[in-house]
Amino acid sequence: NYFPNKRLHYKRGQVIAYSGESGSGFPHLHFEIRDADNITINPYPLVKFPKKLIDKNRPIMQGIMLRNREDTLVNGKIGEQYIRFSKKAAGQYVVKSPLVVTGPFDLVLKAYDRSDVGRRVAPYSISAMLDGRAFYRLSFDRFEWGENNQLGFVYDMEKSTSSRFYYNLFYQTGFSLEDHKMPFHELYHQLEYGKHHLKITVTDHFDNVSTGDITFYKVPVPQLSVS
Repeated sequence: NYFPNKRLHYKRGQVIAYSGESGSGFPHLHFEIRDADNITINPYPLVKFPKKLIDKNRPIMQGIMLRNREDTLVNGKIGEQYIRFSKKAAGQYVVKSPLVVTGPFDLVLKAYDRSDVGRRVAPYSISAMLDGRAFYRLSFDRFEWGENNQLGFVYDMEKSTSSRFYYNLFYQTGFSLEDHKMPFHELYHQLEYGKHHLKITVTDHFDNVSTGDITFYKVPVPQLSVS
């Protein structure tokens, strides 16, 4: 790293760097803005975009994935289940049929944002509420170099690719980037049997918002009597 002790001056069209392959993926130029503590910060709030470049695309919410914990049944089945969102209106998504669950589960969101040119990118923030109570919030504002290992908490690394983003919407021990640090499965155990509501909110850097609503019923584990 080179830290100049004086301001650098440049002109439009001047070559300031060359892009190449250094072993970290496809050829690219890595550019960061850091604060006084040498922590990488989100550059978007610092840029004054002309109106023609302001992104008006809302994030796209594709679906949710539920993974059972313990011997939980989700809609009568054990294992990983992917359920698509249906678009209700602009920026509003719903799971049409209520889910029926018998125990705790992990919640994973499949979503992405669209840039002004239509490219799929990660959103700025994701939050989730259970019956009106916030239990998850992740925003990309500051990122320390040593936090690269935190991406394994953010993304479902098995499912995610460069164009598909699966986000783990549950706190895990050691997950320092998430705000609330409330394990979802522990919140589930506090729920009474009956109807409950999950709301997921996804926001981009230009305050475009999309929400997803999921209704589920918590029911007792079926008991079988054999005679």
